[in-house]
Amino acid sequence: MHENLIDLTEVLGLSVDELTEAQEDEPQETVKSIIEDIKELAFNPDELVGADTEVLADLLTDNVERLIKVLGLTGLSITTNDKQESEENTIKAQIQELYSLNDSMFKDDINEVPRFTDGTEITAKDLADMNINALDNIAELIGFELEE
Repeated sequence: MHENLIDLTEVLGLSVDELTEAQEDEPQETVKSIIEDIKELAFNPDELVGADTEVLADLLTDNVERLIKVLGLTGLSITTNDKQESEENTIKAQIQELYSLNDSMFKDDINEVPRFTDGTEITAKDLADMNINALDNIAELIGFELEE
């Protein structure tokens, strides 16, 4: 299998050293980019792995794990039974943060004005800006930009 992975890296025009080096400016993983990778594997398996179904299975498993990680669904991991650490930059975490932000605006006293931790009043514009920012973050993780 090790030889197959080396052959695969050469087919992709990479060296083993390039794959093992720390990558500085890797683009952010998105649902869209991962699905594109899975699609490439599904439609061109012979070009990528030849007839080696083990390598194909490993690559598909890796892509599914990447997708699980970006979505924040680490409990669904297919390669480990341990629940992995939840990362901040997942769709699940972004949606939870957006929910918590909006939920925190509702108090028992309907006349109470929500405030930032420094005491400044949170205006409707502030809340809208925070919501738009959170939605932009979620869209970026999915792999598209929201239109203005």
